[in-house]
Amino acid sequence: MLPVRASEARARGDLVSISRSGSTAFVVPNALRELAAESEAAANSAATAERRYLQALVALTVAHAPALKAAIQSAAEVDAAVARARLGAFWRGYVPEVRGGSGIPRFKTCPMLNFFLTKLKNVGRTD
Repeated sequence: MLPVRASEARARGDLVSISRSGSTAFVVPNALRELAAESEAAANSAATAERRYLQALVALTVAHAPALKAAIQSAAEVDAAVARARLGAFWRGYVPEVRGGSGIPRFKTCPMLNFFLTKLKNVGRTD
């Protein structure tokens, strides 16, 4: 688009808009008319293709939702197991497993238990 005097707009190209004052017109120059039409057609084609691909993606997601949910849950379980293993390695011990929703860990063997109890006993001490 080019700004031109409103009086020259028709001679210069296709009118796109006019300024608030009406003294300036914005035109697509005649020399660029064909390129502008090609550009607009390409943009419309791209938007149509994008809509089509997004609709197909939504349809596939809905169709495979149960499998996707199961995969995400499996990945979460693996992530939790890796996190427990890393924490156990960092603690140089065993991370107790919490089950049943009680939030209370079941200790099978925990070499770090005495360490934690000692630290809890010493909380607040200033020797």
